[in-house]
Parts: sequence; structure tokens; C-alpha cells
Amino acid sequence: MGRRKHSTIDLLDAEVKSTVEEMILSAQFTYKDIAEYIRDTAGKNISQSAICRYAQGFRSEEHTSELQSPCNL
Repeated sequence: MGRRKHSTIDLLDAEVKSTVEEMILSAQFTYKDIAEYIRDTAGKNISQSAICRYAQGFRSEEHTSELQSPCNL
């Protein structure tokens, strides 16, 4: 399984990155909301398109790991 390319989100503090990933998975936040959260929390300006690209790769990895998880019987 290949690793996605490093993004500016990968360089964020672990706590901020974790929150961003939760925001992506929750589907309650727009990419604009996430960009504003990153700017306000980490002081970094990350474009909505960069967040979109990260989200696509992140969701793909989440889906792949779910498929590879053992079944609970």
C-alpha cells in the first residue's frame, strides 16, 4: 500500500492535525471552515484546495484500512 504525498497538513501540530481529520470525517464542516480553523489555531494559511486534496487521500486511506480490518465474529 502506497503512502500519500506529504502535505502542509501533515506538517501541523499533531493535535491540530487530529482535529482537522475529525472535521473532515464529520462532514459538518466545509473546507473553508477547516481552513479558518487552521489559520486561527496554527497561524497557517492553507488553501481550500490543499485541504480537499488531503481529505481525498485521507478518506481513501480510511476506507482502505476499514477493508483490511479483521471481522469481529
